[in-house]
Amino acid sequence: MSRAAALALLLGACANPSPEEFSAEFPGALCAWVDDCAFDAPEVGAGACEDRAAAFVDQAEGDARCEWDAGQARQCLAALEGACEERTAIYYECKRVYRGDDCPKDLSALLVPEG
Repeated sequence: MSRAAALALLLGACANPSPEEFSAEFPGALCAWVDDCAFDAPEVGAGACEDRAAAFVDQAEGDARCEWDAGQARQCLAALEGACEERTAIYYECKRVYRGDDCPKDLSALLVPEG
């Protein structure tokens, strides 16, 4: 692989997602993590989990009180790809994707599914 191709690959892997990309990736990544790592969580179907996460993200995106942070979104998705022992990192990184003093949406609330 040439140096230019390797650099392009590295930069692409570190790119911040757009809100649309995050909306598409987050529900599946979160639900896969919950399925693999939240051992004490009640059984919830993957579709129900992803629907809940997608609705939560849509609500945050539509709320003017919530400010999008693309860098945090990248870190949240990266943390969800990590080991199950990284629950604190996931909580910390995903908590700050949507920010604002009055923003009612904290993505880390989705770490344990309803049920």
